Amino acid sequence: MTHSAVGRLVRKDLFLMRWPIAGTLVAGAGALALMPLGRLTGYVSGVALICALIILNIVIVLYGVAQERREKMLLF
Repeated sequence: MTHSAVGRLVRKDLFLMRWPIAGTLVAGAGALALMPLGRLTGYVSGVALICALIILNIVIVLYGVAQERREKMLLF
């Protein structure tokens, strides 16, 4: 596979997952904005930030597996 083909695949995947990524960025920015407000709020915001990142990764993997099974293309 050439570098340009890999780049196109990465851009395609980013385009298909743009809404979950945007939602995670908004949730992460909100969590970061709440961190300096207090000790307990900072703790809760840190946990929310970690959860948002974990949920994004789970959604991306499950979407990729489901799409490969639907299209019957188990290339990777």
